Order: sequence, then structure tokens, then C-alpha cells
Amino acid sequence: MTDVYGEGTELHIYGYGKMGNGTSGGESAITMHPGSKLYAENNSHAFYRGKQVLTLDASELIANKATYVPKMLMLSNGSTISGSADLSAVYDQNNVVMNVTGTGASTFNPDVTLFSNNTTKREWEIRVDDTVAGDDADFIFNGDVNLSNTESQQYSVIKKTGAGTMRMNGQMKYVNNATRICEGTLLLGKSDATVSGSKFSLEGGTLGLAAGTANTVGNVTLTASSAITVGNGATLTMASLTVPDGATLALTGDVLGKVKVSETLDADTLSRVTVNGKAAYQSGSGYFAARGLIISFH
Repeated sequence: MTDVYGEGTELHIYGYGKMGNGTSGGESAITMHPGSKLYAENNSHAFYRGKQVLTLDASELIANKATYVPKMLMLSNGSTISGSADLSAVYDQNNVVMNVTGTGASTFNPDVTLFSNNTTKREWEIRVDDTVAGDDADFIFNGDVNLSNTESQQYSVIKKTGAGTMRMNGQMKYVNNATRICEGTLLLGKSDATVSGSKFSLEGGTLGLAAGTANTVGNVTLTASSAITVGNGATLTMASLTVPDGATLALTGDVLGKVKVSETLDADTLSRVTVNGKAAYQSGSGYFAARGLIISFH
């Protein structure tokens, strides 16, 4: 275990396997305390394949060379991940967990490439606590999320847990599996934050749309009662929507004329959808409204 203290203190990691090596490698842990900086330098394997635990406490990880995201990563009290290199996540036999805790919003700036192990689905769980008062984002993700160029490794996804809000300002570029929103909110912070065909599994969490954004997704499937919140002027087009018996979908915010499903929903599915607390109606062009309103969409 390594503890790094002090404003202006720096730790530079060089070479291969410095944070554990291989599936049988031992667990390594580093805690960066307030004001310190950790640099991943010169080699892509500073956090490669072991049982790495990295805690950033009001501190910063700077990736100057491409490296792997540690298997357990804690961002607390407004920490930052930055640098000029892309990162890789969910490689080999393990899933990856990132916790966002403490007070203040933490930020993740690099692009990330998701890998899987020979078509086996792996998950990058991003667990975000409610670290900022009000509705502001608790965790801001500014990078893109890409897939491996190897077809057999294109089966990993993000799993959002925790009561806080993760704002996605980059683009999620994978379609093979559905992004899981289990708790809290995953907020699409820009237009085209997803690619055509992107899938979402709402499992008790909320898919949010930042004001003024426009996004088109593939199938949205609920496994538990969940919500979609719509900022002013935002639009969402879903290719299809599945709401099973026992689950409900609450559409809230600026929904009228802004949220649509490209296919016509059957009566049972529609009966499980509400618009700002009222029973939902689907127009002939696919848009949702609350029952009782007289509307016309062209």
C-alpha cells in the first residue's frame, strides 16, 4: 500500500505491471490525498490486469500514456482524471467498479475503450453518490466511450448505480449490449450522446435528457419501475419501448411533443406509462402526451 500526501506532491508510475500483474497478481493499492497528483507514464500497463485499488481524494490522475482503468477506482471530494491518452476498461476476467463519493463533483476527461473477454459480457459499474446539493451532476464524464476494434471483445457496457447523477458529455459508441441504469440518474448532457441503435435497460434508475439536447436511441427496456426526465427543449426518439407487467415508466418534464417511440405501443404497454403523473397517450406520429389534452403533431 502506498499513501501519497501533500499539496504539490507527485507520484509517477513507469513500466509494466507496477500495480499488479496478471489474474494471479497480488492486490496493490494507492491512495492519493488532497492536492497530490498521480501520473501514468511511458507504458500502457501501469494498472494492468491485477486487483488494483486506486483512491483519489481531492486529487488527480493524469494519464500521459494509454493505460487501463484500475479494477477498483475511488473518486472522492471532487477528484479529476485527465491527461492526453485514452484509457481502457473491463479487460480480462474481471468487471470494473468506479465509486464517486464525498463532497463536490468529480470529473473524468479521457476517452475510454471497453473490452470484453471472448464475447463474455463485462460491466464497468459506475457507482455515483449524491455528492452535490440540488440537481447538479455529481459526476461529469467528458470523454467518449468506445468499443474494442476486435469483434470478440465488443460485449461490455456501463452499469450506472448509486443515488447520484452522472452527466455524460461525451458519446457512448456501443450497441451490442444495453447500458444498465439501476439507480440514480444517467443524464445525456449533449446531443448525439448515443449512436444509432444504442440500447438502454432501465432497472429502477432514471435516464435524463439535458435541456436543449436531441438524442435517438434503439430499444429501451424496463425491468423495474423507472423514469425518463426531459429538460426544457430536449427531444428523445426511441426505436422501441418495452415495459413489462409490474413495471411503470414515468415520463417527466418537457415531454409534450418531445418524446416519441417509432413503433405504435400496444394498450398494455401504454397503460404502464405516465406523463407528468397522468395516464399517457401516444399520438399517431408516436409522441407522448397526457390523456385529456387535445394535441396535434405534424
